[in-house]
Amino acid sequence: MCEEHAIERLVSFNFVGIVDEVEGSLSFKARNADPRIQPFYSRILYTWYVTHGDYRNGELATFVSHILSLLTQPSAALAMYQRARKLAVLSNTNELAQYFLLAEQQLEALIVSSNALALLDQKDTWIVLPIAPEGLGARQPEPKRRKLTRHIPEDRFASGKRDLEIVKLSDVIAESTLLSAQLDLVRKDPELLRSSGEHGTACAKRDELILNITIATLRSPESVVLRLVQNNRFNLAMATARTLEVDMTDLFSHLTRQCLRLSRNPEAVLWVPQIS
Repeated sequence: MCEEHAIERLVSFNFVGIVDEVEGSLSFKARNADPRIQPFYSRILYTWYVTHGDYRNGELATFVSHILSLLTQPSAALAMYQRARKLAVLSNTNELAQYFLLAEQQLEALIVSSNALALLDQKDTWIVLPIAPEGLGARQPEPKRRKLTRHIPEDRFASGKRDLEIVKLSDVIAESTLLSAQLDLVRKDPELLRSSGEHGTACAKRDELILNITIATLRSPESVVLRLVQNNRFNLAMATARTLEVDMTDLFSHLTRQCLRLSRNPEAVLWVPQIS
């Protein structure tokens, strides 16, 4: 049914006696399938959970059992958040069309995940997931989150330790806000992402290095806000800085200088880059 896009029919069945097997199969597909290839199992799993009113898995007997269940049975919010994580890794490219396609899908997944969390009581607006090993789809720098390993007895695991992290609604909103601002900057200045072309191996490596440095600077909330300010995008800069808790001192300093310049020369025009 998934491959035939019969999703409405799928979620309409009650699957008496095999609900866990169906959820387990969808969950496995969502975790392991390429998020770029249809059918999008993360979206199907999200639809399954929302149809069953499970925005972040039902209440369980204990906090520990809740954590363990969330690791193997993604909720609606977690399914879409994991999709966003996978797309974030794939969108690290200098091909403009590919970047926009994947980054916009990532932004959509983050917004959908935050919407699902927003439907819960405030005390329940969080999800938990294993921390990806560094270097394997590592995320862009963000404020540290609490690891939950200490809350889970080691004898509950077969071997080794598993580092977990809590992702709160505010974290998901911050990620979507940062990504939205990054997309806005790249739309107005594609050269932030695009290398300068094919000029032989040495130049290609140099261009790749320059590209990686540019992308790295865009991953910093402070750098994103600063670029918005330099482009005279003050409303967006303030909204982004407020959500990401970035200090606005430099923002208002730049705004004050622009106001003083306009007061001295009322006919002056502030340059704002347009989408090319």
